[in-house]
Amino acid sequence: MKVRVLFFGQTTDITGKSLEEMSLNDKTVLGDLIELLNTENQELSKLNLKWAVNQEFVSEEQELKNGDEVAVMPPFAGG
Repeated sequence: MKVRVLFFGQTTDITGKSLEEMSLNDKTVLGDLIELLNTENQELSKLNLKWAVNQEFVSEEQELKNGDEVAVMPPFAGG
């Protein structure tokens, strides 16, 4: 299956891209994708990132489906 991963803010600087299309095994959950991305980009694992699937915050146990869009968002503060 294929998912689109969108990077925002400093995650774009760390990965060097704002979008990546990834091929994953069926039955992959968000936590598996997070682990894969953290392995590829160890700087990501140091951040308190927010993860959304199809514009909705979900748990790491969320099973991904073909065509899903995963957003990787850095910590942000409000004021």
